[in-house]
Amino acid sequence: MKKFGFWGSSGINLWGSLLVGFAALVLLRDLRMVLLAVIPALLSAASVLALSVWLGHPITVLSNVIPILLLVLGVADGVHLAGYLKATGDSPRETILRIGPACALTAITTALAFTSIMVTRNAQLFDFAVLGGLGTLLAFAITISTFALLALVIRPNTRSTPNFTGVLAQRLAMFSLRIPKTVIASGVFVLVLSIFGFQQTKAWFPLYQNLPSGSQTVQVNDAISDDFGGVFQMIVEMEGDWRETEVMVDALTKLAGAEAVLSTVNIARWLGVDGAPVAEDLTLVPSEVVGQVRPIETVSRIFISVPEPMRNAQAAMLFDALYETAQAGGAARVYGLPTLMRQEAVSLISQLSKGLVIASLGATFVVAIAFGSLRLFPLLLVPNVLPLMVTGASLHIWSVVSYRGSCVDHFLRYCDR
Repeated sequence: MKKFGFWGSSGINLWGSLLVGFAALVLLRDLRMVLLAVIPALLSAASVLALSVWLGHPITVLSNVIPILLLVLGVADGVHLAGYLKATGDSPRETILRIGPACALTAITTALAFTSIMVTRNAQLFDFAVLGGLGTLLAFAITISTFALLALVIRPNTRSTPNFTGVLAQRLAMFSLRIPKTVIASGVFVLVLSIFGFQQTKAWFPLYQNLPSGSQTVQVNDAISDDFGGVFQMIVEMEGDWRETEVMVDALTKLAGAEAVLSTVNIARWLGVDGAPVAEDLTLVPSEVVGQVRPIETVSRIFISVPEPMRNAQAAMLFDALYETAQAGGAARVYGLPTLMRQEAVSLISQLSKGLVIASLGATFVVAIAFGSLRLFPLLLVPNVLPLMVTGASLHIWSVVSYRGSCVDHFLRYCDR
């Protein structure tokens, strides 16, 4: 975990920063503009890491991606600010007065997207939402302030900026303007189709994908799953009738295999006891084991070793079959880490997706209000909601938030101009 913490927090953000800086240099071909665009964004991303320490939030797999997301948005703001400064020759003050409001609106809508995640009522995601929302606003403040200071001493050169990316955008825009009705109809059709696809998406929570690439833990878990059923314990509790417990054990054993099931029934059969064993029958069994499989006289626990429920489709089908068999057989309770991963995680991701849909619609409304025209709402709806629907196939928090934030940023520039 220490190794992951270093490479996860420092390594990912370091490489991300280098890639962003290199991309800006390739696209702009102006070192001064790159400095104006990237340095404020780097400082803002670093400030989010400091904010997490100040808030007492640990660096997790989720929160680790916030700095790099805000770095991307910060560079986008920096490019727009530096580009306007170079194109017009205005003072830094005039540049910020002209471009700053659009940057602020982007920060506000992105912060709203982060805070909407709070609807999940999950502790880890709540911390993620708080850090993302506050971090976005802090990053914006630092980006704007740092740009203003740098622009006083660094002025872009007078050479024209390479326009190969702009040429592509212009050609696409001209193509769209030639057939506006077709483009609008196509956008609406794709949005409707994506919404339908988004609703059909099944939430998937593969725990192994959150481990570092080449992790020995994944290999060990797979080996245990092949030989002993799995490394995770699914627990089924039965109350009352011994015969029902025997039937349940037999049904679960048929699905998972004899090597994967442990219960009082298995122990009694191993001891050669006919019927429910009494305390004297279990003297050969360690008391710790007895306490696990039979915590009290009226309760019998059945432990089933299973692989990670969403390791693949076969593992998911096995867990679902075991869970349904336990429920149908009269189990009093079914719990354990596999149940949390399969049941609670799916519910959590579903809540998350609903929260992001609300955030996209809310951000669309906020932007329309900011420009003083509700007629912009349907126009804003496609570019703001469509990325969420398209990326919804993966239902990864960071991809959805970042794509939506980028689309809001670009569209605000068009509205502002």
